[in-house]
Amino acid sequence: MMARKTLLTVAAMMTLSLIAFAAAKPNFGGTWTMDRARSFGLPPDMNQTITIVQKDDNQLEVETKLIQPNNE
Repeated sequence: MMARKTLLTVAAMMTLSLIAFAAAKPNFGGTWTMDRARSFGLPPDMNQTITIVQKDDNQLEVETKLIQPNNE
């Protein structure tokens, strides 16, 4: 009886482990814009955007832009 419970517990743990490994990897790709209401330390007329490209081979390409009225 105890061996059966142990076997069922191990089988359940292995099944849950396989499900966790099969889950899709997060993708951080996209364009992100700075939230001025939650930011400080930059001039009032400056905005910031970050563009992230995530490639299949676990690489990230990050481009940061500081945008002012007459300059990018």
